[in-house]
Amino acid sequence: MKAQQASAYDLIYACVFNRYRHLWLMSVELAVTITVTLEKADVLSGDYADFEELYDRIRELIAPIRGVGDVTVYDITVPIGFVVGVYPEKYVYIHAKLRKSARRLLGVNRLPAIRLPITIFVGIFINVTAIFIEDFLCAKHDDLMAPNFVLGKLPATGTETINYFFN
Repeated sequence: MKAQQASAYDLIYACVFNRYRHLWLMSVELAVTITVTLEKADVLSGDYADFEELYDRIRELIAPIRGVGDVTVYDITVPIGFVVGVYPEKYVYIHAKLRKSARRLLGVNRLPAIRLPITIFVGIFINVTAIFIEDFLCAKHDDLMAPNFVLGKLPATGTETINYFFN
């Protein structure tokens, strides 16, 4: 769309109301409210140093809107990040379900809110992206939360990972 010189509104709306990931539940009214908010703030014209700066800006703008939570902010920021050329690299973004998965995988009781440095996963994942880890925590949530989960042995079969704990 950017190459076709779509308007800022159309680009943002496509990122907001894309039915990707968790956004499939969003109403058209909420999508329009978020789109108008982001367009007025001119988020596509920002010169963002990294994904974190973009995420924080979008969160600041849309988190106060009723119906917007951390999952919504992240799932909107990822496609907007692709449009403006920044990607999650240094941090894995977590929310309720992913926070539980990450705590179980890492063997800890508490984690900081919103994002974790990718370096905490170095002993578990080798040469993977932050988005891969986020997707893994989401896709494998039930397996990680299973009572019979043992680090190094995922109960599910058929999934290959670049991970010496899960081979």
